[in-house]
Amino acid sequence: MLPSIPAGVLFDYTVMQHNRIVYLSLFLLMAVIWGVTWPMYVVALRSFSPMLVAGLRNVLGAAALFGMLKVQGVPLPKEFREWKFLFYLGMLWIAIPYAMVFWGVQYTSSGMASVLNGTNPLFVALFSYFLLKNEKMTGAKILGLIVSFIGVVIIFSQKMTAGSERSLLADVLMFVAAVFTGLAMVLAKRFGASYHSAVLIAVMMLFGGGTLIVSSAVFDQPVRFIVSFESIFIILFLSLLSSAFGFVAYMWLLKRVDAVKLSMVAFLVPVIAIALGSAFLKEPVTILDIAGTVCVLSGLFVVNVLEPLVRRKSRFV
Repeated sequence: MLPSIPAGVLFDYTVMQHNRIVYLSLFLLMAVIWGVTWPMYVVALRSFSPMLVAGLRNVLGAAALFGMLKVQGVPLPKEFREWKFLFYLGMLWIAIPYAMVFWGVQYTSSGMASVLNGTNPLFVALFSYFLLKNEKMTGAKILGLIVSFIGVVIIFSQKMTAGSERSLLADVLMFVAAVFTGLAMVLAKRFGASYHSAVLIAVMMLFGGGTLIVSSAVFDQPVRFIVSFESIFIILFLSLLSSAFGFVAYMWLLKRVDAVKLSMVAFLVPVIAIALGSAFLKEPVTILDIAGTVCVLSGLFVVNVLEPLVRRKSRFV
């Protein structure tokens, strides 16, 4: 006769299994939403000017987050220096990178854009070494940076040989946008630790998005704003699902799931973006694109996964 399993143990196991399913489902949903976002950028530009759609996405996403904060009773910053810091962060994390991304996605594939812009964790590692205490530049980080940089060079190389100046510039801007985002993330970690995470993101998106909308009147000439079912759906998808829901889901999972495992979303998003861009937008995918993507993702894997695992293991030796 087999020994019986205590009811309490069985209940705990059932709850644990249920939680794992919830975590995995939310993780995959978040990855799919962010993967779909990149081809959505291309479609959005049929109805909106680049800076306008970038601004609307962030302002509407911020409005949704402010609503959530209001319901939860979370207070907003009170001191001028706090708003000043969040304004500067909004420029670095939202206004400048999004202007580059939405201009650039007009002249490059959404898949390659997602790969190049997704290199920001590498710059987080690099800037952390210079701006954060107790952050070391380990051999694994250096290896990851080198491998990813090789991938970026491979992606750039075919644009240089093809003689497509705008396409090459678009890819360069995607990469530079990742640099700004990585710097902003490190500054937020160093100087923004005291802020409620949702407050930081919401205010930052409001400042950055508002700046983009104002800039649109100057740089988006002529300003394009076509109201249709497609355009309304896209702007709601980008603002509510990609921005507001994506952020809330990520922060919710970050409190419950190992950060190394959660970082794996960075590897799924480009793959989904490339697949969808190729299937639905007929974007070409070359051998060099694939080789460059593999190198970039391999470097991200070394920095985001292997390096933390090695460091964690060394603590117990």
